[in-house]
Amino acid sequence: SALATLGKHVCDDSYIIHIGDNLPVIEIYKKGHIHCCTAANFDLYKIIFHHVKVKNITLGVKWPPSHTDTDPTKIKPSWATGIHVAGNKEADTFANAAAA
Repeated sequence: SALATLGKHVCDDSYIIHIGDNLPVIEIYKKGHIHCCTAANFDLYKIIFHHVKVKNITLGVKWPPSHTDTDPTKIKPSWATGIHVAGNKEADTFANAAAA
């Protein structure tokens, strides 16, 4: 999990905004520690929340919809920049390559 790895490697008292391309992971994390304990990947969420607590990390999570550059029905969030759109596109490229 990117969030578990992130939590492992950041410094104490860090303020982080993680922009992920997996909406269910983002939504479940936002529901909090107790809800995550009932999730299918609770072992990963346990690691994430452990690092957040022990290292005093402030961890925000965001998700940008994909294809906002090519699909006019997709609305780019106000916080998203061209870098976020390009990064999301690259993530899709790597995911498609891995699935092939």
